[in-house]
Amino acid sequence: MTAQFEKLLLAGLLKDEKFLKETIGFIDDEAFSNLYNKYFFNIIKSYYGKNHKTMPFEVFKFYIQKTLPTQGFEDEELPIIIELIADIFSLELDNSFIMSELGPQIKKNKLQKILEDAQYDLDIGDISGLLEDITNINKYDPEDEKPLEYTSSLHLRSTRNKPIKTHIDSLDTEISGGIAPGEFGLISAQTGGCKSTILLNFAYAAVRQSKKVLFLTLEDSQDTVFMRFDSLFSNTKFRNFREDPTKSLELKNKVEKHKGLLFVKDYSSGTCGVDKIRSVLSSMPDVDMLIVDYLDELGSGTKRGDRWQEVEDAARQLKALASDFKIPIWTATQTSSGSYGKEYVGLQHIYGGKGKAHISHIVLTVVQTEEELKENKLRILVSKQKAGPKGGEIKCCVDLSKVRIFDAKTT
Repeated sequence: MTAQFEKLLLAGLLKDEKFLKETIGFIDDEAFSNLYNKYFFNIIKSYYGKNHKTMPFEVFKFYIQKTLPTQGFEDEELPIIIELIADIFSLELDNSFIMSELGPQIKKNKLQKILEDAQYDLDIGDISGLLEDITNINKYDPEDEKPLEYTSSLHLRSTRNKPIKTHIDSLDTEISGGIAPGEFGLISAQTGGCKSTILLNFAYAAVRQSKKVLFLTLEDSQDTVFMRFDSLFSNTKFRNFREDPTKSLELKNKVEKHKGLLFVKDYSSGTCGVDKIRSVLSSMPDVDMLIVDYLDELGSGTKRGDRWQEVEDAARQLKALASDFKIPIWTATQTSSGSYGKEYVGLQHIYGGKGKAHISHIVLTVVQTEEELKENKLRILVSKQKAGPKGGEIKCCVDLSKVRIFDAKTT
């Protein structure tokens, strides 16, 4: 950064306490090349880290202006310090200058959260517009903006990972071979409509194909999820593992070949946003599939007047995550009470509106009439599919005691 911009940033930190509060943790003194500007910044950072709860912000600014020149500087340095203080406190913000200079300096992963919070939580005037533009500065590299030529791109597609089979054969046929990399998929179903069971079966099928799966649970505890996987891998009733925890040890030899392929992260007792998910994925190389159970419990990092707008934001961010990591991400949402027992359920029945469905690449809707419920049957409808035809219907049998979904044609 230029010396003038460094002063501009210091002025921003001192002119707006909210901007200071939301920004100081994401800037370090390496952003300053001028030693006096760096010294000034460290005083501000030290104040915020140690004294901001006991010393009012206005008192701190008064302290800076009146006492900083007396802090043991050499005689030849005093004019520099006095001029610096005068410049900072008289400086007007120049948004275009800030936008052109600040972007490369603040770490990308931390800046995204500042932007999201600033847009909805803060009243910081021009700074909110600044942060919005900074995100775009960091997001794109000029090289990434070049279009990809068709013929020369053929080799890229030849090395692309194949779809992951769900092992529900009729479903794999309807969704063009299975779960595709980079795809954001949504399962919609009524309460108790086997949303989690289907997601667990997707994960189980992927692990059997030696795929590395990350399963995030926002409802059930980690222990419960692991026991449900125990049931799947052993083809044994779930209640056996709940009643006798030592039975899980009997699986060890059977599942040793799957070691390092299935990971469960529990967010059921706290809040989880897509920023946390991105961080977990970044720390785990070579994940082949992410399952989030389920979308309606997920936070987006944004605060809206309407909770369902926040859920749509989270869906949009998960879709971007699937693209960035080039992996399939599947989650689930609930349908409205009007869908109970209906023979056919459409996108219009998704609770909170169809926005989540519009964002998704593919939507599978689980339907179950009263009769089908009694017979342990359900149907999966392909309600939306970007990469193939919609309208397909897959008839399945259910064994909830063993957490299993079967293709009715193969049972």
